[in-house]
Amino acid sequence: MFLYLCRNISTPLSIYKYMVDKRFFVLWVLVLFIYSLGVSQKSPVFLYDFDQCSLAEKSGFGNDAKVSGNFACNCGINGDGFAMSGQETLELGQDINQIFSKDFSIDFYVNLTSVTNTTDLLSIQSFCDLDSSIYMRYVPQSGEIVVELAENVSQYYILQGKVDAGCWNRVTLIKSELNYTLVINNMTVGLAEVNRNIPIGRNARVRFSGSPCGAGGDDKLVGLLDEIAIYNRALSRQDLVRSYVFPDRISTKDTTIFKGSEVEIMVGAECADNFTWTPTAGLDDPNSLNVIASPEESTTYELALTNNGCEEISTITINVVEEQDKKCADLLIPAAFTPNNDDLNDDIGISNTFIVDEIKSFQIIDRWGGWVTTLQTKADRWNGTKDGQSMPGGSYVYKISYTCENQTYSKAGSFLLLK
Repeated sequence: MFLYLCRNISTPLSIYKYMVDKRFFVLWVLVLFIYSLGVSQKSPVFLYDFDQCSLAEKSGFGNDAKVSGNFACNCGINGDGFAMSGQETLELGQDINQIFSKDFSIDFYVNLTSVTNTTDLLSIQSFCDLDSSIYMRYVPQSGEIVVELAENVSQYYILQGKVDAGCWNRVTLIKSELNYTLVINNMTVGLAEVNRNIPIGRNARVRFSGSPCGAGGDDKLVGLLDEIAIYNRALSRQDLVRSYVFPDRISTKDTTIFKGSEVEIMVGAECADNFTWTPTAGLDDPNSLNVIASPEESTTYELALTNNGCEEISTITINVVEEQDKKCADLLIPAAFTPNNDDLNDDIGISNTFIVDEIKSFQIIDRWGGWVTTLQTKADRWNGTKDGQSMPGGSYVYKISYTCENQTYSKAGSFLLLK
């Protein structure tokens, strides 16, 4: 554009060239936009985070959202969140519809603390009928989110799963080929295999708390909505784990330190009304959410936090060992793990990372000698997948080379992946 400003465009010919170049630039931007929708990308294609109390679409590719009713904000996940009083409908840009014919993911956080009746959460519909529609509701009586998928009146599927008692819940609906998956707080709770792609109509709208069937009895949302992200690909478990923000919870994992060392405890919270650490011994500032812990002995710290009247409790265990007890050759790898998304032994890696200074190589191999994955750091974990696909149960081999106290050690062994 600087060249255009410097160019003399006073003649008709130069003006014509400028207009042609400008049309080419606009066409180029349009091609990039279409390409971004057709090619899977890591970041969301459409993002609504409501920061600065804005309805703007933040990726730059989509239309801004619209609200029927009053638009109000409150403290959300990372900044502001949309505060819904039971009267509002949030409608996303119609340009989103074009991604639903292929793989996609819809990901958002919702605070359901104030919900008492069956509530309309999300709908992708043209009309109120069982034809080419997706409808999601929350049923507080059972503590479940229920998703209805309808190709037509004869092809009808239901996904459902319980939500946590926590203030915030992350809800993700994923389509991968002909499989639809409901994930709540990174745990798979529902799966349906359909006969064909559910054809979302051209006139369908993506609405939160605004289904055309709303008059049928479901309430509109009373609560907070935040971080709505829509992808033109199926999110993997790794994607979900890496992007999770631990709302109102301790995000630092259990760890081991040498006596006299310290570890920073991080909390994914910005909206706490009040909080309490128990115990406080070994914390540099118990009046702060993010603290430095240097306990004299192994300790489990509990954080009790309230947010808008909702209490969240999370813990972290810090194991303390004497440095003279460090045995460089005693690297520990569990004998088995169960990657079933129940947040218990879902991945595998080095248990006593505190003895490792640096990983030189860390390979996992299947029973036939085929390469499965390579881990890069001592904190890396394997979740039982390869190229996004779950690996079969059975025995796997690991080979590790690492340094400890300026010496190189090697270890090989096996473990079981249990299904």
